Amino acid sequence: IVDAVEYADQQPWDTLADGHGPSLVLCNPDNDNSLPENWLVSAELAAINDDGEEIFATPGGPCVTTKINHNISESDILIYPNPNRGIFTLKAVSTENCRIEIFNFTGLKIYETNFLPSNLIDISEITTNGMYLIKITNQTTSQEFLTKIIIQK
Repeated sequence: IVDAVEYADQQPWDTLADGHGPSLVLCNPDNDNSLPENWLVSAELAAINDDGEEIFATPGGPCVTTKINHNISESDILIYPNPNRGIFTLKAVSTENCRIEIFNFTGLKIYETNFLPSNLIDISEITTNGMYLIKITNQTTSQEFLTKIIIQK
């Protein structure tokens, strides 16, 4: 063992790195790795586990991090039907200056558009059966909302 760190999934450590999604990243190995403020959560979608949870990590890659901010409430977003056949409606309470991005399970962005109050999304021609990640970003506040959809054709 070259180094070891004890950390928690509660404050002052980032609570998003609780074993159900983002991993912690120490971008500068010269920083004191025992201090929570020197760690950030990874922002790159690396995989989706068997429970359908998104795994964010940057194994062997550059340090790309951002706070994954879930300040856009789940109650503000409505996606139906889910599961669907690649055609679904996405509604939101507030969509001012928001962007929709859809990623496949490998993290590849397959669709992107500006958000309207009610969007009919048709990705049926570019998708197969599986789980996809939808990311809605308020480009003014940098708030994000992440959720998953299931496509069953």
